[in-house]
Amino acid sequence: MANKKLKKDLKKQPTPIKRLFAGAKARKSSLMWGALKLAFIAVVWIIFIGIMVTIYYVHDLPDINVIAHQDHKPQITIRSSDGTVLAKYGDLKGNTLTYSQLPTHLVQAIITAEDRRFFDHPGIDIFGIIRAYYVNLRAGKVLQGGSTVTQQLAKIIYLSPERTFKRKIQEMFIAIQLERNFSKEQIISMYVNRVYLGKGNYGVDAAAKFYFGKDASEMDVFECAVIAAMLKAPSKYAPSNNLKLAVERARYILSEMEEQGYITHEEMRTALPPSVLERGMARGALKNPYFSDYVLSLIPDLLENPNQDLNIFTSLDLQAQTALEAAADKIMTEKGEKYKASQVAGLAMEPNGAIKAMIGGRAYDSSQYNRAVVAKRQPGSAFKFFVFTAAMENGAHIDDIYEDKPVSYPQGKGLPLWTPKNFKHEYLGNMTLFDAFTQSINTITVQLSENIGRTKTISVAQKLGVQSPLQNLPSLALGASEVSLLEMTQAMAHIPHDGVKVNAFAILQIRNANNDIIYEHADLPTDVVLEHHVVQDMKSMLLNVVENGTGRAAKLAGRTAYGKTGTSQDHRDAWFIGATDDIVTGVWVGNDDNTPMNRTVGGNMPAWIWKDFVEKAGEIKRTYIPQETLPWKEDDIFNALFGHSEAPDERS
Repeated sequence: MANKKLKKDLKKQPTPIKRLFAGAKARKSSLMWGALKLAFIAVVWIIFIGIMVTIYYVHDLPDINVIAHQDHKPQITIRSSDGTVLAKYGDLKGNTLTYSQLPTHLVQAIITAEDRRFFDHPGIDIFGIIRAYYVNLRAGKVLQGGSTVTQQLAKIIYLSPERTFKRKIQEMFIAIQLERNFSKEQIISMYVNRVYLGKGNYGVDAAAKFYFGKDASEMDVFECAVIAAMLKAPSKYAPSNNLKLAVERARYILSEMEEQGYITHEEMRTALPPSVLERGMARGALKNPYFSDYVLSLIPDLLENPNQDLNIFTSLDLQAQTALEAAADKIMTEKGEKYKASQVAGLAMEPNGAIKAMIGGRAYDSSQYNRAVVAKRQPGSAFKFFVFTAAMENGAHIDDIYEDKPVSYPQGKGLPLWTPKNFKHEYLGNMTLFDAFTQSINTITVQLSENIGRTKTISVAQKLGVQSPLQNLPSLALGASEVSLLEMTQAMAHIPHDGVKVNAFAILQIRNANNDIIYEHADLPTDVVLEHHVVQDMKSMLLNVVENGTGRAAKLAGRTAYGKTGTSQDHRDAWFIGATDDIVTGVWVGNDDNTPMNRTVGGNMPAWIWKDFVEKAGEIKRTYIPQETLPWKEDDIFNALFGHSEAPDERS
């Protein structure tokens, strides 16, 4: 019985094979349950992370139900004193157009260029993203973007232009919401009314007026294609920047519109490139707006709230401005290559400091750097004006005798002695200060500066408006310290202004959007900073420079002119700062990279430009505060601005 029971029990025991399969089955079941558990946990984590990521990206999204007004830069209009528009800054916005007011070809051109599946996708075009990725991958560079018009609208209205992953995700979220809340027609309308189209223009109506001189509703098919072409890169394809490139891209869009069936082959073939306005509409009379840029830079110091729409009336005279540009262009074109001079700056002002004309370079389109105001260059011998003025103040006389001879001075501890040399490398012996100034003798100028003390020269320069730092070294006398053309011209103005303090100014009056006067130029200074005898001595020497000295090229027929030439070391800078009784003008010629010119001196190119300008400019209009804005009579306006109760004399 026991043996039978044992056999029976043994039969119940699994064989090794059965145990193996049983173990495998158990392990398989365990692995399946483990995998399911891991998958479940992973799904939970993915959902959790997805929720967190979504919260991160959407927590600061704007309320889609509130279409914000488009932010735009303030519109600033800069005018002459008679109200002529010189330049406009800020965003230009045209009329807001509904979908029915948009040219059909414009909508078709935009869809063709930017988003061919616009009327089919829900805000995000997955097929478009894949297509763009494939095209860019094959080309090895970015040729296409995957953003839809709706996404672009989301970016325009709500998001910053930064290129980050977060912004891209937010852009997609907003695009989907826009599609849920607005019709396709509303979306395309909002887009074309807000999109940036170069040159400060926002919206197709502003762009149509600026580039073509017409309302957007009047644009033909080629003009619509040009507008659509700019969407890819407004600055690159703006017709006012590169008409050839803009037309080429527009032609490509027209061919694609034909392929899409929007236009016929005949319409595409006969479409003519638009007549693009040379400088755009209502941008102002200034061809090279260096002056208006300068005016713009002054506003933050004059107004507590400069971030508003403004009308700014200035002292600029368009006749003088045109004459200065013409004179500079003529001489630089005729002589620039020969003398290896590539840049020029000019500044003209009334003796009271009212700026009448300004050029900061040869062409604003090529370089907006204002060499008349911002640039600091060595004035060379033009700085002798301060040395001799300081000497006259210190008791020197124009008939005092100095010897033109070799002299040397220490430049500083551990440095070798500095020995100034004359331009012609010769010494003329004894001569009067009058003749030394006329012939621009370096050695006598340095002796004079050292005798009266360099601090005296520095003090006089600062008193006459020089704010640039001046090095207290013997070479100061010969213009080793860098200054601006504005500083030099303002300083010279003290001579025709009879020694009365001169502060250069350009802005007469500023009005806000409500036409309220929020800034007005204060009364001109009346304090005398140069005594009468100093002014007369300097005037006689400056006049002789033009009559018989280094500035003879600036001599005028039938008019009195006086001034000072300046040439820095190795002919790197050439200056002429001169005046008549009604206009003070400074001219600088040189190269931006500071390379030497070919024997260019203050007495040739700058003096030629100066003379040509003064002769072309004719009689310069006096500067008035805009009369129509104030309840004053003309005489009262003049008195308030210039401080005279009678008709102006030759100082004004």
